[in-house]
Amino acid sequence: MSEARREILTRLRGESGTNKAGVRDGAWSSSAGPRPRLDGSALEVFVDKLRQNSASVVRVDSEAAIIKAIGNFLRVEGQGQGQGQGLVVMPHPRLRELNWPNDLEIQCRAPRASDLNVLSLAAFGIAETGSLVLLSGTETPSEANFLPENFLCLVDRANLIEHMEEVWQHLRQQGDFPACVNLISGPSRTADVEQTIQLGAHGPRRLLVVIDEGSKNE
Repeated sequence: MSEARREILTRLRGESGTNKAGVRDGAWSSSAGPRPRLDGSALEVFVDKLRQNSASVVRVDSEAAIIKAIGNFLRVEGQGQGQGQGLVVMPHPRLRELNWPNDLEIQCRAPRASDLNVLSLAAFGIAETGSLVLLSGTETPSEANFLPENFLCLVDRANLIEHMEEVWQHLRQQGDFPACVNLISGPSRTADVEQTIQLGAHGPRRLLVVIDEGSKNE
């Protein structure tokens, strides 16, 4: 970069209140910018938005209820041709340490393209848009969000936030950003063919969101 250009950019940053990364000072603040008012509690809006986007939602308050909700879903929706009620669980401690019953075929490992049912953990839930926030990593690989026919996701009530901007604020406070942040707001869909909605076009056909209201932020 030429010295003249560097000087111009430095002056522009100073006048616009941006830092060296080009981010406006205060952009990460919880008070930055106007945000829509939620019509209800964050939990109520989050559930309503998810259901509007064709997701199945179950609210629970105990580990036993989490297992029951997942088992019920697998019995009704989670059986493919020639396949049983198998569930691939991402290797996150929150999921791995659940007291899984013997009648569920549980495999704790990274996902494969042939997996029918996959369970992962959302880092946050955004009430404003009804979106799950999933962070890439060895414990919650991004493939889990896109490969299976049925995507199941656990989100803790303590990790529900009102607006999308808060996601970036939380991640910045935590330190290093993950390589990938995925926002999921329902099953995969397209209306490319005759403007008719088709589910499962580019990813999971079904989405189950289990909200653990008994969870506490640690």
